[in-house]
Amino acid sequence: MKKSLSDIKTYEDTGIEQVEATRKAAIEFFDRLSSSIDDLLSVSDFYMAEYDALKPTRSIDGSQYTDKSRLAKDMTDALGQVYDNFKKIDCPDYMSQTWQQYMKQIYNYQILYRSMYIGLVLEDPLRQTADVYMSKRVDTLLVKYGDRLTTDFNLQFTQVGSRLDTEMIPMKSEIDDACTKLKASL
Repeated sequence: MKKSLSDIKTYEDTGIEQVEATRKAAIEFFDRLSSSIDDLLSVSDFYMAEYDALKPTRSIDGSQYTDKSRLAKDMTDALGQVYDNFKKIDCPDYMSQTWQQYMKQIYNYQILYRSMYIGLVLEDPLRQTADVYMSKRVDTLLVKYGDRLTTDFNLQFTQVGSRLDTEMIPMKSEIDDACTKLKASL
């Protein structure tokens, strides 16, 4: 297509209406294609930033801890770092509501691990029992919003794929045909 368009560019200033229409269609095509790529990059950049932001928690191996209170303290600190990292991420608009809820659950995990640390240090069975219930609730909500983010992520790829299939491929074909006809007639 680029070759056909560069051939047509030679005739750009001829005042021929079909040349101008084909050139405008090509510009529209590349604008739409660029928009599709930007949408994919936006969601991919978001995903990679989220992955990188979680590094503090991925670096903790719970099986290496013999002191559970130390694990709870390290997790509290790591989750605080993750939450701070999350606040710096540029989230695509269509995912922002879910992202805010997901971030809230990360913050709740930080509160939970702080409470677990206190419960272990004070040897407080009531606090430890409450933390078990809080953990189940936070887990459920984190999975819920994590699943929604995944759904939004996959939906964006599906929508861009649909735009490419239903708009871009036919449009490219029409522009290629127009270029071929114009070249033959000029």
